[in-house]
Amino acid sequence: MQTSQKGINLIKNFEGCRLTAYKCPAGVWTIGYGHTSNVKSGQTITQVQAEAFLKSDLKKYEGYVNSYVKVALNQNQYDALVSFTYNCGGGALKTSTLLKKLNSKDYSGAADELLRWNKSNGKVLAGLTKRRTAERTLFLTKIPGSYKVKIKAGVLNVRSGAGVNYKINTTVKKNEIYSIVEKKNGWGKLISGAGWIKLSYTTKV
Repeated sequence: MQTSQKGINLIKNFEGCRLTAYKCPAGVWTIGYGHTSNVKSGQTITQVQAEAFLKSDLKKYEGYVNSYVKVALNQNQYDALVSFTYNCGGGALKTSTLLKKLNSKDYSGAADELLRWNKSNGKVLAGLTKRRTAERTLFLTKIPGSYKVKIKAGVLNVRSGAGVNYKINTTVKKNEIYSIVEKKNGWGKLISGAGWIKLSYTTKV
């Protein structure tokens, strides 16, 4: 998956854009939209460079989310997690109770865990509290028109398009529950973006 424009806008809004290096509340030299790699005191960049740093950083943090999260996500959940990871780091996500709850399919519990990450050096920051609240709200926002199905087949192929002639992207297992965002010719598109499944092998829940 990739971050949607809604997710990018959320990150931009909370990170802000500064073209001269500054120290963030944690004491780390930062520039652009929260970029911290190899930033030095007195460094300046252009707006074009800030956008390039953001694009590069997004790929890195999307990689963490794509690697560590083992359950299906809709776009809003994914965007919220990328924003969180962009701000707190891949290591924070990997070792968090948030991730443990999410991977055990406790989505509401994972959403609540976001609110705990509002401190810097042990001090609660209003800006972080506001960001975590916005991320939680986005995480819990349903995609319009979506619905959930349970897999009936032992193993069901997820294909790149709505038909058996499309390549297999991955598989899903019996009794697992997934959200469908679109229907076409008896196939359903997974809201996670993983691909399409044959709806006759599922039941609506």
